[in-house]
Amino acid sequence: MEGYPFNLERARELLAEAGFPDGFETRIFSNVDAINQTVATVIANQLAQIGILAEIVINEAVLHLDLVASAGHEIALLGYTTQSFDADLGLIPMLYSGAPLNHSNYVNPEVDRLLFAGRSAQDQDQRRAYFTRPRPSSSKRRHGAFFIRERTSSG
Repeated sequence: MEGYPFNLERARELLAEAGFPDGFETRIFSNVDAINQTVATVIANQLAQIGILAEIVINEAVLHLDLVASAGHEIALLGYTTQSFDADLGLIPMLYSGAPLNHSNYVNPEVDRLLFAGRSAQDQDQRRAYFTRPRPSSSKRRHGAFFIRERTSSG
């Protein structure tokens, strides 16, 4: 999946087109995880370059999840993983319309169709094809930005 090139001028133009020529204020919600706090700081610094002033709000995990689940946030950092690393278990809970972890209320019938086709496919190549085709970022309404990090536990 290709991203967008870094272009501050275009970002400022889009902000003005959206009715915010002077930027606006928002909040970024994070839990107490140090890496999430670092990501929140990077995002806030990047937004400041185009006039969006983002306050970082740190909450304990339970309160953070309650705020996200109730849509009581503007921007939220979340983490999610699966025990099996199967795309079915990783994508459907977050991207399927109405799924319990679809906290941004993303709805796309074509993505729903592809996810369930992938779930029912027996051939691994066919499954991979279905699960790599959903592109929530191709929608005009963004579901989110995905950051991948590995956490290793031992002991």
